[in-house]
Order: sequence, then structure tokens, then C-alpha cells
Amino acid sequence: MIVALVPCPYASGAEAEVAASLPGVSAVLKPSQTLRLMCGLFNEIKFRRRGVVVFLGGDLLHAKILAWRLQYKSVAYAVRYSYLLPYFDKIAVSDASLAKELIELGVKKVTSVGNLSIDGVFSDVDRECAVQSKEKSGTWKIGIFPGSRFLHTKIALGVFLRVAALIKTRYPQVDFVLSVSPFVSKARLESALYHPISLGLPVAKGKLVRADCILVDCPQEAEGAAGRSFEVEVLWSHPYQAIAEIDMALTIPGTNTGELGSCGKPMVVGLSADASLPRGGLGGLLENAPLFSKIKRYLRLRSYARHGFAAIPNRIAYRQVVPEVLVKKDTSVLAQPIFEWIENPDKYAQTAEDLRKTMGTSEGAGRRMAELILEAAAL
Repeated sequence: MIVALVPCPYASGAEAEVAASLPGVSAVLKPSQTLRLMCGLFNEIKFRRRGVVVFLGGDLLHAKILAWRLQYKSVAYAVRYSYLLPYFDKIAVSDASLAKELIELGVKKVTSVGNLSIDGVFSDVDRECAVQSKEKSGTWKIGIFPGSRFLHTKIALGVFLRVAALIKTRYPQVDFVLSVSPFVSKARLESALYHPISLGLPVAKGKLVRADCILVDCPQEAEGAAGRSFEVEVLWSHPYQAIAEIDMALTIPGTNTGELGSCGKPMVVGLSADASLPRGGLGGLLENAPLFSKIKRYLRLRSYARHGFAAIPNRIAYRQVVPEVLVKKDTSVLAQPIFEWIENPDKYAQTAEDLRKTMGTSEGAGRRMAELILEAAAL
């Protein structure tokens, strides 16, 4: 199995190393090598005569060009409609409703395999542990998920730590765990802790005192029962373990909202018109451009309005299962839903149950995807 990485404006440089560590991966193409292969200028790997190109994210055009160049069959795992989908030999989707939508739009060869991200959670941790109810655990533990990319972490972490300080002041017994992406190095985490991008919002800073512990400085207005500082546990490169341990989360939009939802973990999804959106393609390039800040702010607000919801559970349910909070100046609004869940366990339990019902089960999605790939290989 060969992993072909494609250009991404948020790439950290660690993607190739992470991909190479995955079981079954024999080689990894860096973005520059993938582009050379697409242009027919890469001959460092001898490819087999027959094979399948599998699209799992990014730009469908990259996958289709690779399939054409190698004369391989092509399989796409799709989360939305694209004009390129009809050109793939097999198309996998996460649920039956999306399959029906694509078929109505004229896309054939569609198979519902289930949600690969959710299936990944339960293949990495014990299912019962991941979805345990609050009654089975002790004190409340809140997860902090500032994003998988350095830029997102540098923007979100300071804000989330300040919110954590506000929560800790009101409820000293609450514990926190920070989930650090495998794409964020120790040096970059320290940069995000010492020099957060505030975007005009109040933030809290911290210090990595041990590999598994951050000491957070409480802002003056948050000082109280928590004292002048408090500890936050750090989990490196194990987001599913963090999800299994926590009761609720502070997070930005992304795949992890679906993963948290599948485990029934209530979350507060922080949004900002001034913070970059996790996206690829042309939108990602525009987000990375140094100019046009007013235009980018306008486009982000338009994106929120157009899509309706940012969190995956909310998009699936077409309603607000978990709160999405657009932060303007006062970051304490992110703490309010947390307070409500802690003070009203019945509301917390109802939100957790709504999440599990909304996300459903995707057990076996990976196996069904593998079967579809083998079917394409036999064509």
C-alpha cells in the first residue's frame, strides 16, 4: 500500500512520518513526489501493472489524475457531491441518505459503507469504555481539542485554556486533558502555549512542565478557587484515547466532532469569523493568503450561514444537537454550556444520548470499504 500525500496549506511536515508508521504502508509519496507522479516525472517506485487508487480526502482531481496516469481503477470515499464522482469506478459514502442524494443527482455505483472516522474510533479503543456514561466515572473531565494543524492550535489553544481557567475557578474538581495532534510537535505546542494568536480575544498562556502536563496561568479575572495556576494533562497523538477518557469537550469544527458524537461526548464547538477554517483546495489557499482579511472574514461568515452548522452531528441531524458558539469578544460564552451540563446531569445525559442516536453505529465500515476496493480491483 502506497500513501500519496497532496499539497495542503496547513501541512506541518510530519504527515509523511505519521503515514509511514501506519500498518501495511510500504511507501509514502510526499506532495512534491505526488505532483511529479501526476505529471509522469516520477520513477523512483516501480508500480505494479494493476492496482486501485483510493480517494480518502483532499481534492478528487488528484486521485483521478493518478488513476489515469497509472491506468488503475479508482474508488472514492465521498462526503458530499462533486462533478468528478461519476468518473470513479466505485463510490463509497458514509450513510444511506447521502447515497440516495448522490443517486438522485445522477451519480451511479454508490455504496453506503458507514463512517470510516467513527469506525476508526472503535478500532483503536474499547467500545464500551469509549461510550461509558457519566455515572461510571468519577469527577468531570473535559477534553480540549484545538485542531490537528499548528495554525489552528496556535489560534484556539489560548482561548480554550482561558475558558478552562474560568471553569476551573467555578468548579475546582473538574480535570482537563489536552489532545495534541500527531502533526503538532513539542516545539510547536510550546509556541502555541507561550505565543498564542489571540485575534483580539482574551487568552491564557501555559508552560509544558512535563511531557504529560501543562501548567496554565489563570487570567486575573479567573483567579479564585483554582489559585493562580492549574494543571492540564497532555495526551500526545492519541485522540481516541482522549475521547474515551473525557466526559465533554471544547473543540473547533472538524472530523473529531463526529468522533466525539459517536461516543456520546457532549461538546462545545467554538467558531470565530477571524479564525481560519479547516479546509483544503482553493478555500485553504485563500485562508493561507496574507492579505484580504476583511474578505476572508466575510467568506467565513457566509460559509457558516450557507452550511447552517459546522459540527458533524448537527449537520446530520439538521438541528443543533450540540452548541456551536460564534465568539466575538467574550470567550466566557464557551463556558456556559459546560456549566449547564455540570449543573444539570439530566441535560448532559440527554445530549449524550442524542449524539449517539444521531451518529449511529458504523461498526465494520473499514471492512466494507476494503471489500469495495477489492471489487474495483477485480473489474
